[in-house]
Amino acid sequence: MSVNFYDSSSVHLRRFLDNEIFFGKMSDFDLRVRESKSREDYLEKYKKGILSFTPEDRQKVLYDLNRIIPFEPLGLRYIPWNLVKLSQSLEGGMCHTLGPYIMLSEEWFRRNSSDREYILMHEKIHIFQKRHPNETDQWIQQHMGFFPQTVPYQGRWLDNLRRIRNNPDLNGRFYGYRPGEVFMELYHEDPKTIHDSQPFAITQEGQREVNHQELKIKNCVSQLEHPYEMMASYLARLILNACPSVSPETKNLHLYFLSNGPNIL
Repeated sequence: MSVNFYDSSSVHLRRFLDNEIFFGKMSDFDLRVRESKSREDYLEKYKKGILSFTPEDRQKVLYDLNRIIPFEPLGLRYIPWNLVKLSQSLEGGMCHTLGPYIMLSEEWFRRNSSDREYILMHEKIHIFQKRHPNETDQWIQQHMGFFPQTVPYQGRWLDNLRRIRNNPDLNGRFYGYRPGEVFMELYHEDPKTIHDSQPFAITQEGQREVNHQELKIKNCVSQLEHPYEMMASYLARLILNACPSVSPETKNLHLYFLSNGPNIL
């Protein structure tokens, strides 16, 4: 198990943040809910929010990792745990990933152990997705029914949707269940926080709210805004045996690719 703790003294981390496209893709709405005037302003705020791990923090992380490592599929085990501790004020207090790094909010350390373990596994799957986008897309299409598609309409209307789309940390694609319809997480008309958004299905004729009943996989999925998120929330629970409603056969089928894809091991 390779575990690396990073703080603001890490030259590699700071150089990575300076070149990370996550900040460059932020819209005016993204900046507004982060109370920042510009992308450069938020990048500096983000850097200042990097905290140092205390000995107690490290002990808590290692305790959780030692508990979940036995459940990790082989395709996840070779990916190192690159961990950064962040201020609660960043990204709505949510843990997230940037490149190879897992960003743990201060709030993560106040959660119970089962929540912490789930979050760690969820974020590790996001790192896997970035390393193996082709295998990830194949899994999403096969098991969730989502498929990436080209939006068949352009112009000012689509540009406006891009402007109010929450979560800039996407792969730039649009996904949907039907040709000509895509799912997007859109900010409310006057968002105050990063959480002020909801998922819609978008067509050329308009938009409608979506719910879990539309999903091919309904069990253990806590996200709706993007298939990468839905996949991570589902697989993390599956790996940690937190989906009792899923049969052993289905579990094996859905986890098989994490260790047996052609480009994974």
